[in-house]
Amino acid sequence: MKIIEPFINKKNWLITILTMSLIAPFVLFDLQYESLLTGGSTDFSLYDFYAREISNSAHIKSFSKDVVVVTIDGCPRKEIHSIIDSIDNKGTKVIGLDIIFKIKNNDDSLLIKSICNANAKIVLAARVDEVEDLGYFRIVDKPYFSESLCNIKDSISLGAVNLSSSHGIVRSFKPTFYLGNEACDDINQFGAEITRQYSDDAFNKLKARGDDILNINFHKNNTDLFSWEELKKEIPIDMKDKIVLIGYEKDVNDLKMTPIKEDMAGIIIQAKIIQSILEQSYITNSSTIFNKMIALIFSFIFVWTLILLSRLHDIGNLISRILQITLLLVIIIIGINSFEKNYYIDTFYTILCVGISQICFDVVTGITGIYSRLKNRFKI
Repeated sequence: MKIIEPFINKKNWLITILTMSLIAPFVLFDLQYESLLTGGSTDFSLYDFYAREISNSAHIKSFSKDVVVVTIDGCPRKEIHSIIDSIDNKGTKVIGLDIIFKIKNNDDSLLIKSICNANAKIVLAARVDEVEDLGYFRIVDKPYFSESLCNIKDSISLGAVNLSSSHGIVRSFKPTFYLGNEACDDINQFGAEITRQYSDDAFNKLKARGDDILNINFHKNNTDLFSWEELKKEIPIDMKDKIVLIGYEKDVNDLKMTPIKEDMAGIIIQAKIIQSILEQSYITNSSTIFNKMIALIFSFIFVWTLILLSRLHDIGNLISRILQITLLLVIIIIGINSFEKNYYIDTFYTILCVGISQICFDVVTGITGIYSRLKNRFKI
């Protein structure tokens, strides 16, 4: 009877209901542009924290078996053709040129010849912009020679290098951009187009997901990276039947903020996209409703724990603080382990709700205590 006594006490249920009523608005009441909990202009997501923690784990240091990056920082434009020839001679299956040759150069005849004569499939970079209010995109930047090359050789194609960002952080990519005002129906994202040329199976699985924006698995694999100088020195590099990306690593205009690094080169992000597609390894987000329900359930359990501990007048408060800290650590560990398995649970709601549960509980018990004293004194 003593065990169930607290749970049939009307006062305890009143305290629980009042405490939860203080916590609930922070979770449930979403305004049009912002939440009382997170705010519309600030990113409180724990996504990046989990990604960094897992990326720094000692057991995740494997390298991609499919993708190699060759950087051309400091390489003269007239030398790029020889880089393509050298890579092609190594039996590469697909070459991705993450460079937009917008302006014609007198030495480009050799570059164009190398692209045309390559045995490897070639994907050239383009950039698209969304046409406001019309629901489609248009190509705004592409190599000046791309149209003629794509028309004469099927193994040469275009891919959009656009990257999606939220609060300035690149976490995801859009697989396809619909070109409503162009001759063709759409253009694949650069990494997606390279995957199409490399593996029909992986690309078909990507298309089966529809055109939803997909999260990039940044922490899964590292990428073998070589400079063009190393390539010129004929250092043995295994590129046979692989994807080789050519581009700049230190171009300040192409450095992006990502969950695991503040200044990651666009070409490295493209390599991560390709690997995510090939392995079908995307980070799946739990629903907002699920996140909020978990937060409220944890808060409810913690409030009842506080009620039970309040009976221990001497050490109850100390135990509740220790339990609160332990619970917060457990929530973070669960979040990290889930993220490692490619499932992201936004535990920010839960962490904050457990954090403010003690405060809300103290406020409610204080008010009810004052009310009880006034009631006894004035016989209300």
